[in-house]
Amino acid sequence: MVRVVLLAFLVALFSMSCAQGSVGKSPELSPEGMLEQAHRALLELEYCKFALSHSGDGTELFPGVTLSRIEGYLEFPDKSEFLVSAQLGSMLLETSVVMGNERAFMTDFFSGQWQEIPSESLPIDVLYFREALSAILVSLDEVELQSDSTEESDLVTINGTTNSSVLSDLLSGALPDDTVDAKVVLQKRTHMLSQITLTGKLVDTDGLDMVRTLTLDYIDMPLIIAGPTINN
Repeated sequence: MVRVVLLAFLVALFSMSCAQGSVGKSPELSPEGMLEQAHRALLELEYCKFALSHSGDGTELFPGVTLSRIEGYLEFPDKSEFLVSAQLGSMLLETSVVMGNERAFMTDFFSGQWQEIPSESLPIDVLYFREALSAILVSLDEVELQSDSTEESDLVTINGTTNSSVLSDLLSGALPDDTVDAKVVLQKRTHMLSQITLTGKLVDTDGLDMVRTLTLDYIDMPLIIAGPTINN
């Protein structure tokens, strides 16, 4: 009788332990679930810092001038300030750009003087970053969690493919139907987007191995935009 009672007690204790363990452990999201959370967070994003780098020859900014890097600040939906680094042959050129309220200003590459330009003349419309990145996240095909996304890391990497057409609003001259590889890096705890790398041909002048990497840095408050006024 004592053995029966003891056995029943042990079984009950084991069952309680298993139940507590299952309650305390939250179910893991699938890669698609993580991407959906990142997509929703992006649509609510108000401001951030960003950096966009290019491998190879970069994107053609103007005839003979290729874009190699952009970094700056975004305040959604309609304000931005960023520095553009470009190459003219072996010469490095830099220009500052301010956008807001459907106006755009850029410093002259050589004199440094501000001049107003048509916003549509820029090959990359950074004000569409939020929508374009969100579209990439929800359109990824062949989605898989990268095997080195370990429990010790604070980041999760998800690989997949997307179509160049989802970037048509962001990138002037984006090809209508080319497949590019995508590597998405999310913060593990919040599933917010940290970095996205696109490899492949997005515009006619790209090589097949062109690599574009966009990194986001989230901030808690808006920054003051320098340069010409964009409030009038």
